[in-house]
Amino acid sequence: MNALKYQKVMNFWERHAKLLFTAKMIHHLSVMAVYAAFPFFLLYTALKQDTFFITAFSVCLISFILLSFYRKMVDKKRPSEVYNIPSAIEKGKEGKSFPSRHSFSAAVISVCLFHTSVWLGAAFLLLTLIIAALRVALGLHFVKDVLVGLLIGVLCGCLALIIG
Repeated sequence: MNALKYQKVMNFWERHAKLLFTAKMIHHLSVMAVYAAFPFFLLYTALKQDTFFITAFSVCLISFILLSFYRKMVDKKRPSEVYNIPSAIEKGKEGKSFPSRHSFSAAVISVCLFHTSVWLGAAFLLLTLIIAALRVALGLHFVKDVLVGLLIGVLCGCLALIIG
């Protein structure tokens, strides 16, 4: 997204406050649903004495730490910093935009959910795509940030499924 397109999107949100509120709520609820599902998934697999509990927890934790470390080292600026135009959601922090950790986390969790149910995994992958799209639409990330976050998340989730 270049500066002109970014400005047009932010102007759109300024003109449509109710739609912006709705987008923020969908984003927030989608993120909360995915993040809340993970501990329940871990508890469910642990109670079933399914060893995938250990694999899913380990792969998600290690990949999250490695991604966070890489993000801190690369320290790419967010669209609001690059174009000096406020995003629709104020993050209160600078840099660390690439790759998107929200997109990564949602993707790795969603893929792990396929271990329990194809339908559950697919439903949460849909939420993951909504989160990724809204991260861009609300001006928090560039498209590249969320695509790379999604790709790494899906690959790490697949690794957990293969190992587990």
